[in-house]
Amino acid sequence: MGIASILKSKKIILLASGENKAEAISRLLREPVTGNFPASALKLHSNVTLIVDQQAYRKVNLGKE
Repeated sequence: MGIASILKSKKIILLASGENKAEAISRLLREPVTGNFPASALKLHSNVTLIVDQQAYRKVNLGKE
């Protein structure tokens, strides 16, 4: 299933767990939509729920004060 198919969904639920997902979650939440990071296209959808554990979320707040 490609990103175009995913974006056709009424609702998207993204589940990310573990430290190995931390960089991707940080990029998803902090960077603009770009073709170099296909997951960023999720920002174009109006109904996305992101469920992450602490390890997957750990890089999101780095560098913020």
